[in-house]
Amino acid sequence: MLLIRHGDSHSKSDGVYAGPRACRGLTELGREQSVLLRDRLVASGIKPDAVYSSTIHRAAQTAGILADAYGPLAPVHEIGLCGYRLDDSLDGLSWERIRSEFQHLDEAGRPDGGVFTPFEEGNESWAELVARVGRALTGLAVRHAGGTVLAVMHKESVEASLIAFGALPLHRGFDVEIGRASITEWVTEDDPATPWNLESPRGLPVRWRLSRFNDCAHLEG
Repeated sequence: MLLIRHGDSHSKSDGVYAGPRACRGLTELGREQSVLLRDRLVASGIKPDAVYSSTIHRAAQTAGILADAYGPLAPVHEIGLCGYRLDDSLDGLSWERIRSEFQHLDEAGRPDGGVFTPFEEGNESWAELVARVGRALTGLAVRHAGGTVLAVMHKESVEASLIAFGALPLHRGFDVEIGRASITEWVTEDDPATPWNLESPRGLPVRWRLSRFNDCAHLEG
């Protein structure tokens, strides 16, 4: 499982929540990053059995650039790979306005949010995002067991793989950096469809290995 964060996008410079309607895709830099990543994957001999992306334009555009190297292999859109999903009415609004007008408040009127409570009204909580992304990633692993999958996604959905595949807790005592057009690679020799066995000393049904994380070597210089 090669998890790719999309390239540099207009949403960053626009300062807006760019969902399925408002996303303007990659910047010129983002396209250059995606091409460099594609060239590196090809040079390393990686031949994916399938390419997936979130349904958001910046991720789908990145996936399209990568898939160009593999002939008829067309990217498949998978909504489960999306980042935080906000209410459709917020699509295209600035983050400054969203945080000032739609911020989730506790009973005392103070800013609230975290693992189980969303930071903004209509948003997913972190736990909900992890459950959604975890289901999607596990489904792709089962569908392509024994093969190689490229999945283009977002910062928080790559981060969710640490919980889905690495069994880290929902709330960690540290933050992680996930660069644009970076590679995070998970490998297993187990059958991803292995059912839970509570009597197993390992606990988890599948043992994954994190082979690389936030690998941006193709962007150096």
